[in-house]
Amino acid sequence: DTTPWLATAGADLTVTVGVGPGPVRAGLLPGLAGFEEIPPMRHDRLEERWSGGDLLVSVGGRDGTTVAHAVRRLVADADPFARPRWSQHGSWNGLDGQQRPVTGRNLFGQVDGSRNPRPGTDVFDQTVWVRSGPWAGGTTLAVRRIRMDLDTWDELTRDEQERSTGRDLVAGAPLTGGVETDDVDLRARAHGRPVVAPDAHVRRSHPASNQGRRIFRKGANYTVEEWTERGLVVEAGLLFQSFQADLTDQFVRVQRSVDELDALNEWTTAIGSAAFAILPG
Repeated sequence: DTTPWLATAGADLTVTVGVGPGPVRAGLLPGLAGFEEIPPMRHDRLEERWSGGDLLVSVGGRDGTTVAHAVRRLVADADPFARPRWSQHGSWNGLDGQQRPVTGRNLFGQVDGSRNPRPGTDVFDQTVWVRSGPWAGGTTLAVRRIRMDLDTWDELTRDEQERSTGRDLVAGAPLTGGVETDDVDLRARAHGRPVVAPDAHVRRSHPASNQGRRIFRKGANYTVEEWTERGLVVEAGLLFQSFQADLTDQFVRVQRSVDELDALNEWTTAIGSAAFAILPG
């Protein structure tokens, strides 16, 4: 590294490395149960420029200069054997004003990631880690670039927005009551109707609606501005990351439930998709 001073101490730099289905299918690495390409969903509008890939290097940290420097060095070092297919940048604020950990929000203003399995628990370990074989200690990752229609979302009332998610926008608590960390009561009814709508995101993605299947999700918000012949075009959205031991049985099954009947499909569109097996570490 010819410019090591660009890497700031205490930047919490993390580099996660994974491989796509191609190298595994070609026999360059051992097979992994449930690991294959993610089938396109009905609401997807996938673009080649944001999809696929044989090698993943995901770099995160608190300091943008350190992250950018690490990315440049890793790409340069990989040049003899790999060429960039796509690169996506995003940010996430997981701290409150007092620097205490919080869930964070997406660009719709929603608390995003509530009821995630908590690292260090049995539920997290069972959800995320491959337990046996040559991939033991690894996991799988689904990366989805989700474009969000902020303009039409802003036209909704707060009640309409909350109905689509099944959660309070400000606190992130389920509409059935409690605080953000409380589980939603999918059986709750008011005035003869379910409190949580049949197509609310929290219902469609809930383990109870997916035979107990869970994922561990992480997100990063992104905004891209581009000048075209039509003027300034702004695309905003979420870089959605789903970690799970079995990509097909967990992520794909849950995603099909969301794709089939989820109110948020009206304002979100997946335009990129890729699958990776994360190397044990």
